[in-house]
Amino acid sequence: MTITWKYVKELENVDNIAEVESLIEFKFPEDYVNTVKDYNGGRPNPEAFDTDYGKEYVFGGLLSFNKDDIENIFDDIDSIEFFPYELLVPVGVDPFGNYICYDKETFQLKFWEHETGRIEHMADSFTELLAQLYD
Repeated sequence: MTITWKYVKELENVDNIAEVESLIEFKFPEDYVNTVKDYNGGRPNPEAFDTDYGKEYVFGGLLSFNKDDIENIFDDIDSIEFFPYELLVPVGVDPFGNYICYDKETFQLKFWEHETGRIEHMADSFTELLAQLYD
């Protein structure tokens, strides 16, 4: 299935990716970086995904690497209340305040549920996550 991206914000400075990597001491996988370069801040369609725990979650969008955008990674890498920063790096959001994240140790994608703090496995790579999206 082909993914279309809505509300893409042109990446203003590709060096912002390296800046974030330096700030969080984490190197993003190439497939994710390439997606950000092409679809920064965008919302995928289809957008539904499953985790090992739940079904039909919604991928609301990628966090933007533009510092002035509303949902940007610079604001979220150190300001989400109760977020387990020692374990995860936020890279996307759902419409309900939950985050799509990289596990710093395994590089797998995880879903962090903000109300319970539950961490759910989503996919082993960003490419795999995108391939699993459905309507």
